[in-house]
Order: sequence, then C-alpha cells, then structure tokens
Amino acid sequence: LEQQGGGLVMVLVEIILLLIVIMGSIALVQATRRVPVQYAKRIVGNKQYGGVRQYIPLKVNAAGVMPIIFAQAIMMLPIIIAGYSNSGSGFVVAFSDMYGFWYNLVTAILIIVFTYFYTAITINPVQMAEDMKKNGGFIPGIKPGRKTVEFLDSIMSRITLPGSVFLAIVAI
Repeated sequence: LEQQGGGLVMVLVEIILLLIVIMGSIALVQATRRVPVQYAKRIVGNKQYGGVRQYIPLKVNAAGVMPIIFAQAIMMLPIIIAGYSNSGSGFVVAFSDMYGFWYNLVTAILIIVFTYFYTAITINPVQMAEDMKKNGGFIPGIKPGRKTVEFLDSIMSRITLPGSVFLAIVAI
C-alpha cells in the first residue's frame, strides 16, 4: 500500500510539473513589452488627426521555436558523423548521448544564440524608427532617429534573454 501511495504522489508531482511547464509556455508566447508611441497632432481643415498614444508590442519570444529547430539540426551532426566513422572517440560519444550533460549544455547555448540571431534578423529597429518618424510618431523621452533605434534595440536585447533561457529549459 505504501508503494502505491508513493507512486500516486510521483504521478501528481509529474502532473503539477507538466502544468507549470504548460502555463510557463503560454505566458512566454503571450508575453509582450508594450513600448508607448505618441503621435503628433495635425489639423487638416476643421479636423484634428493624431495626438493619440499607441503601443508597439515587442514579443518576449519573437523567434518562436525556430531556435530549437536550428539547434537540434546542428546537434544531429555528431550522430551522423558517428554513423560513418568506426572510432568511438570521446567527443562523438559525449555528443551522441541526448541525456548527457555536454549535449544538453551545448544545446542550451545554441538555442540562446539562435534566439538572439533569429530575433535580430526578424525584428528591424531601424525600420521601426523610420516608420514612426514618417508618421509623426515618437517614443516619449527618446529623440527620434538613432536614439530610438538604440532604445528599441536595447529593449529587444533585454527581453530576449529570459525568453531564450526559458526556451532552452523547455527544450532540454
């Protein structure tokens, strides 16, 4: 009877951990950093245009699951190499074990690097700043132009780190 109770506790713990991972994943996908943008007022005839505050939603995990796909593709190379070679060198053995420390460490690092890389490719702060400037928009407290680009880039760098670390943890 004690073994059955212990097994039940383990099942409940696993279910709770699974629910935590699911809730964390949903929070990661939905999380955004809203950057306020103020648009200047324009008066055309008797009508007033602009003068409103809107927000640019910057996603915490803008890369999605692409970094996991890239990292797993690269981590399959040692397994492919091991299939063609007869030597069981330490490097090939260490990186062929999906449950090994070195395999998981390198996978996590690759996921973090690819998250930053993919975010840098898909999110263009220069284009965002130019579009805001064309439409008469600015971020309160930040000068339009180069300062806006630097501000958006620094925000993306800061919010990408927790997203990439969580993505690496979920993947491992």
